[in-house]
Amino acid sequence: MERDLKTVLWQKVENFIKNNVDTVLEKMAKEKRHEVVYSPPYNSDLNPIEIIWAIVKTQVGRQYDTTSNFKKVLEKLQKAFSTLNSQTIDGCIRKCNNIVCKLFTEIENKDEETELTADEDSDDL
Repeated sequence: MERDLKTVLWQKVENFIKNNVDTVLEKMAKEKRHEVVYSPPYNSDLNPIEIIWAIVKTQVGRQYDTTSNFKKVLEKLQKAFSTLNSQTIDGCIRKCNNIVCKLFTEIENKDEETELTADEDSDDL
């Protein structure tokens, strides 16, 4: 019983914080009249930084050998990030935006199909 109460209370606190408490980043953005938009969790194909990270990991991974250690890997990571060019980053952003646009179109089409089906069903009555 006590455990159930803690679970329920914690869920309520989490929901309150999520809906009413801004992070420092969100506060800073609001002060500059910006909006922070989060990508959906577990959808790395919608997040450009995940694609960039995959590019960097691939570059570093290809250089791995038996003498690799944490220090060398860190140096290789730093070099890989520093050599990323703006075209690569822009390409990752465009790729994600294209996926989002396609998903948006699919959702709109499904909504229209649902509305048409609902209209047809109401006509049958």
